[in-house]
Amino acid sequence: MSSQPTLTADGIQEVHNNPGTYDVTHITTNALGNDMLLLTNFITVYPTPLPVISVSGNTLTSSAASSYRWLLNTVVIPGATDGSYVVTQSGVYTILIPDENGCNSYADYIFTGNENLTGDGNLLIYPNPSSGVFSVEIVMNAAAA
Repeated sequence: MSSQPTLTADGIQEVHNNPGTYDVTHITTNALGNDMLLLTNFITVYPTPLPVISVSGNTLTSSAASSYRWLLNTVVIPGATDGSYVVTQSGVYTILIPDENGCNSYADYIFTGNENLTGDGNLLIYPNPSSGVFSVEIVMNAAAA
């Protein structure tokens, strides 16, 4: 299937990550005019199923894949290349799963362990509405901190 790219605010044309085969158009403009190069069916986007993380106690387990790479707060955890990982601290854990085309799919899990959040504070979740990516922030009042 072929699809037309979308034009972004900065003038870059891009195709979103929907699976399919896409054309690439390169347009160059100078004082003498425009020149265009069309590359038909130049990029193929393969479907990448998203992994699922399940939790049992302090063990995170990814859905089945041929290889795994775990990250903590966006930093690769050395040696963490199994389907399961035993968590030793709170943070945002990410599982990266490469496919046969060299593309990574990923899932995140926020692990807070046995911590109990108490005191006088606010839980902020933003932006609202969200396109699926949002931030969670705990803001403690000065008297409670």
